[in-house]
Amino acid sequence: MFCFIRDLLQAIFRVVTSKRKNLILILLLLRKQNEILKRHIDFRNERLRPYHKDRRSLAMIAAVSKSAISHLQVFKPETVLTWQRKLLARRWMYHYRNPGRRPVKSEIKNLILELKNDNSLWGCRRIADELSKLKIDIHHTTVNRIIQDFRKKGMIAVTGSWSRFLKAHWDSLYGMDFMTIDTIFGKRFYLLIILKLSTREIKYWDFTENPTKEFVR
Repeated sequence: MFCFIRDLLQAIFRVVTSKRKNLILILLLLRKQNEILKRHIDFRNERLRPYHKDRRSLAMIAAVSKSAISHLQVFKPETVLTWQRKLLARRWMYHYRNPGRRPVKSEIKNLILELKNDNSLWGCRRIADELSKLKIDIHHTTVNRIIQDFRKKGMIAVTGSWSRFLKAHWDSLYGMDFMTIDTIFGKRFYLLIILKLSTREIKYWDFTENPTKEFVR
């Protein structure tokens, strides 16, 4: 059903003018509402309960044509917009979740705290390397998270070296990150942005469907 509606809407875009396109979408919207009402009367339900395919159809038609929203007679525009958000969320929902790693033992956490307090200039990578010599396999990002937890509790003195580094190099530092853009047809694009931190100016941007390391490079 989803593919049928998508192909139908794309075909409308190609062959008709903008005014006629809106008219066809409005007719589709009214026809779908009439179908829901007819089913409601036949089943004699006390409450109007549209099917999932009904919500999906109305959400897609209303998203393609803003003028069609004003012709909603059965449902509120806010209700249809909620269906649109749930449609995109369901499209990108991950059904299988990784249970994650086992929690780090308190003995290892205390050892990390001791190493950091005795060697204030050591970073998380150096501490992870030292732990690997003791046959303790732990990733440096986990070490960094543990150090930050201890620092928030006041168990590690703040040296201020990181803030001094930022002040010294602030004019030459850039930030890079991805954001996602979802289309009404369920396609997702990944937008890459490179930002100069001192001026908040976007220096470069590009987008792709497959954010590989070659694309980032």
